[in-house]
Amino acid sequence: MKRKLISIGAVVIVLALLLTLAPSCGKEKGEVKTLKIGFMGALSGPAASWGTQHEQGAKWAIDKINEEGGIEVGDDTYMLELVSCDTQFTGSVAATCGTRLVYDEGIHYVVGPITPAGVEALKPLFRENKVFNVCMSASSEPSPEDPYHFNGITVTANGAWEDGHYALFTELFPEAKTVAHIDPTAYADPWFSVAKAAAEKYGMTVVEQKGYELGITDFYPILAPVVTKNPDAIDMLASPPGDMALMIKQARELGYEGILMAPNAAPMDLLIEITGLAYAEGYLMNQPDYLSPLLPEETHELYEDFLERFPEAVGGMQNTTISGYATVMLYKQGIERADSIDTEKVRAVFDDPNFKMEFPGLGERKLMGCQTYGICRNFPWFSLISEVRQGELVTLAWKWHDVP
Repeated sequence: MKRKLISIGAVVIVLALLLTLAPSCGKEKGEVKTLKIGFMGALSGPAASWGTQHEQGAKWAIDKINEEGGIEVGDDTYMLELVSCDTQFTGSVAATCGTRLVYDEGIHYVVGPITPAGVEALKPLFRENKVFNVCMSASSEPSPEDPYHFNGITVTANGAWEDGHYALFTELFPEAKTVAHIDPTAYADPWFSVAKAAAEKYGMTVVEQKGYELGITDFYPILAPVVTKNPDAIDMLASPPGDMALMIKQARELGYEGILMAPNAAPMDLLIEITGLAYAEGYLMNQPDYLSPLLPEETHELYEDFLERFPEAVGGMQNTTISGYATVMLYKQGIERADSIDTEKVRAVFDDPNFKMEFPGLGERKLMGCQTYGICRNFPWFSLISEVRQGELVTLAWKWHDVP
């Protein structure tokens, strides 16, 4: 009897040991892992301020997520790591960056790029490897054929971006009746056509549309025939920040006294460094004063967090900063709801037309373009107009875009 009890006791002990040691035989529970997030953007060249701020936004979101303990997936926790690649604002370099991030780094979540040509060239790569990317290109439309491709701004091709811009502009400046457009030839199509349609819709006449090659610094030959026609406004459309600043300076030097504007943003530091304070005065752009009473209190809090983290940030918080931040937060939301880092499973979350993304400082909003493009892959975005007054931005008006 005693021997029998000893045998039963031994069996119990062995079973207890097996249960205790079982987790170590397979995958360890509660494992901390690393999830790489890729960044592609112009960190050098004429659009370097856009790219630097875009990357800064991604870093900001990653830091916040890691500080809060990472992303929980099942029993594991993923801490985020940013891997960046400079596209130099050219399509060929963007393609090289994409190849490196996908094949060398094994990345499936990418922030960027901004380069229009790079976006189109990269779509097959991202589609075939099921890699999410959120570009900032006003000429790249979402498509069911590219379900892993998002646009981080409202695309120009459907007219919403320019429509919003001219709706606000003509409301604020009803006396302006004529306008000229200047844009890089690399993506003048569809910018010229939709900008012309929007301007005419709101009662303006387009007197000139001039393209230019990226990389030039002498805009006098481009501007001279435009200034001769003396339009009430010159709209620089999608020109990079450095180019916009040079055109402002050179247009004023040619004697132009009308309104200079763009539905894009240029960091104030860069703008005034190139134009000087006097020539920057009155310039209109799509960049908010984040402490404006026109914007929600949550936006003010977001801006204060940014300043605390990046006190030396050149140009402050820009629209591109917000897009980089929002992209990483979108990925976090998708991964958490899917309870997986598998992009196929995360894609199913984004395919839900009722899914709402957290838009920084402005609450939750649905992704746009579901009816227009047959897939919900357009970030919610807004038009706004701010004016430079004595070296400071004053936000005059803003509104959400609506792309069904």
